[in-house]
Amino acid sequence: MSHTRGVKAAGRRVAEGVARGAPFRFTLNGEPVEAYPGETIATALLAADRRTARRTAHRDAPRGVFCAIGICHDCRMIVDGEANVRTCLVPVRAGMVVETQRGFGPAPSPTSNGTPQ
Repeated sequence: MSHTRGVKAAGRRVAEGVARGAPFRFTLNGEPVEAYPGETIATALLAADRRTARRTAHRDAPRGVFCAIGICHDCRMIVDGEANVRTCLVPVRAGMVVETQRGFGPAPSPTSNGTPQ
């Protein structure tokens, strides 16, 4: 546990004076990540010191949370099979499957009637 300006922190989360529900897990690229109720996907990833949300299409450069209000789109990831999810806006859920996105993400799969899923 570290101290920064009188605030006790456990990892990257404030450890005292914050009421949280029971922790749960979701996966990032197949690895478990701990989260708490009320956190966004991006918040939980930053608390777990996971900073790369996606990699750019042309240079494969890492991108992560920048604005944290859904404007910049740098936090886009694949969430439960859906590409381009802005993780700074989406609450994390137990069992959620999150993957680092490369470029613009995979193309939607066509259904039998030709419309994307």
